[in-house]
Amino acid sequence: MKIPNNIYHIKGNNGGPNVMVLGGTHGDEVVGVEVVRKLLDFFGVKGESGKTYENEIISGNLYLGFGNPEAIKKGTRGAGVGPDLNRSFQIDELNTPASEDDRYDLVRARELFPLLENMDYLFDLHSTYTPSEPFICMGNYNSENQNLYNVVPSKYILADPDNVLPKDFNKKELGTTDYVVNTSGGSDWSVKKYGKRKGVAFAYESGSKEDLGKSDKVFETVLLLLGEISLLNNKRDLAENNKQEVYKLSKIIKANNTGKFSFYDEFKDGWVAVKKGDAIGFYSESNQKEIAPCEGRLLFQKEKDGFDKGESLCYLATLL
Repeated sequence: MKIPNNIYHIKGNNGGPNVMVLGGTHGDEVVGVEVVRKLLDFFGVKGESGKTYENEIISGNLYLGFGNPEAIKKGTRGAGVGPDLNRSFQIDELNTPASEDDRYDLVRARELFPLLENMDYLFDLHSTYTPSEPFICMGNYNSENQNLYNVVPSKYILADPDNVLPKDFNKKELGTTDYVVNTSGGSDWSVKKYGKRKGVAFAYESGSKEDLGKSDKVFETVLLLLGEISLLNNKRDLAENNKQEVYKLSKIIKANNTGKFSFYDEFKDGWVAVKKGDAIGFYSESNQKEIAPCEGRLLFQKEKDGFDKGESLCYLATLL
């Protein structure tokens, strides 16, 4: 299996799962990039990417890498115009014959896709644009994986079983790295363990992308995740289990006007609770207010100079 550039393969002495940890899937989310660098140092990887390194302290195969190296260089969410890398794993696009005019994010998705399809586990490290409680997210919540989810120090789990996010982008599929592993991942190891190919993946949203002080905590959490799946021998104390609430994306709150929109201070942070009828923000030119359509929690609030009517402002999550 070819190892793409900016991916490092660490091979253990014993049989075990294929595991990937990605940072920089969005190039401006630098906490994940820093954590992957810390992991490379921890496992003693000093050489070039695209190669295999041996390390006797792990059982299985560990792939550490930088999701979107071009976007990381630019310090931008994606590498260029069009959908970013974490919206580019759409099967119809991946199967389209390659062209020299293809955008970089799609090219990179094609490079990573064969590797992702062979992963038993994927932990993709992300952060949010606005202040937020840490959380983990995936397309479909699976209670069978709750012990693994519990390792992450987060109060919330977010799922999207109704495909709210892809609908906002006029896509058929979620098209994320974790979506690929959860729907078509797995190796011979998972066949032996479960009797079928099975991949388990989620995005770990550690909080605001401006808060670089969280990298040490995220690094420690990733090591515990690797222990939980027996790639490392560092099992956590089961008494450390979190009590996590499981939510699903329920609605897209879209702009009812055009121009600059600002969230009121009390509704700027991720996971803030709202009630039906709450005024969550206003349009500067008209002073028109935007009203929450139902009770829930606000997520992924967007900050930009101006919105078009019908463009998404944020999302609303409700208990699953």
